[in-house]
Amino acid sequence: MKITPLFDRIVVEPENEKQTDSGIFLGKKDVDGPKIGTVIKVPEESETPDGKNFKLFVKEGDKVLYNKYAGAEAVLGNKTVVFIRQTDILAIL
Repeated sequence: MKITPLFDRIVVEPENEKQTDSGIFLGKKDVDGPKIGTVIKVPEESETPDGKNFKLFVKEGDKVLYNKYAGAEAVLGNKTVVFIRQTDILAIL
């Protein structure tokens, strides 16, 4: 499925599971703090609805750290993705 995010939204594929030191797998909802994911799509244009330009700091393939409650989750095909604003990204890893 082709997807094109609008304005400053970025599509991120979150990492699915974390494993504790004792070997127990935690689901993605059981992990506290920021999340890590891979950028799979960025907007083609860098303009807001009111005509202002903005700079994209991430590119497709970047691994990023983002706020836990940021964006909106969606299931596209067989994978879960998160639509987040660029300002919700804390760091590029």
